[in-house]
Amino acid sequence: MLLAFFVFLIGASLASFLTVWAERGSFMKASKGRSSCGNCTLTIFGHHLVPVFSWLALRGKCRRCKVKIPFFYIIFEASLGFAFVLLFGKYFGFDLGVVSASGETWIYFVRDLFFLLVFSLLFVYDYFWQLLPDKITIPAVVIAFVANVFLGFGYQDMIIGGAIVGGFFFVQYAISRGTWVGGGDIRFGVLLGFLLGTVDGVLSLFIAYIIGASVAIIMLMSGVATRKSALPMGTFLAIAGFIVLMWGPQISKIFFL
Repeated sequence: MLLAFFVFLIGASLASFLTVWAERGSFMKASKGRSSCGNCTLTIFGHHLVPVFSWLALRGKCRRCKVKIPFFYIIFEASLGFAFVLLFGKYFGFDLGVVSASGETWIYFVRDLFFLLVFSLLFVYDYFWQLLPDKITIPAVVIAFVANVFLGFGYQDMIIGGAIVGGFFFVQYAISRGTWVGGGDIRFGVLLGFLLGTVDGVLSLFIAYIIGASVAIIMLMSGVATRKSALPMGTFLAIAGFIVLMWGPQISKIFFL
């Protein structure tokens, strides 16, 4: 279990960095300067930078001005930490599997790990800015296609998947003139189609809408949102993409017998 805890900390730490990246708008800005309180500008040092546990130790407040630190941070850090554990366990388990794993296993693990980070960054970007930046989605689309061709996946299936999932959002964009979805959703759809293929790409779209509808109903019933409130679709696509990346074949057997 010590290995699982270590993997969790890596994932949570990267979540913290991805949050800063999204908030500051670029990788270079996220890499420079220390984190600080958004209210009193207190620079955060040492043990207060430990993801998840620092939030708990500070009880969700700045130690100087006592302003509340958004609950989103601990949820995102913990979620990506657990996602790392799930992905690591899928490929290696938590015994000596990481030592005896084949080269092919490592390639698939690195691919899925990379796209887990891409999904997470797009998730947090869309959460903060309602934006899915081209500087992330377009390179990810290219990498997904090249990686899967290298791994022996049929390029026809990837192209069809990208056309269907991306086309689904393109039609909405064209009909609504960009008021229902944005261009970033189209490119995210193409990414899911290229990475997951036709069947699993469509499955990720289906799951994303189930998650989105569930969240919308909860928010409406609780009074947090109204029917005119906009929800960032990219956050749901990111979650669905990870779910299908992890358990796509198993879920497909349920929906596509």
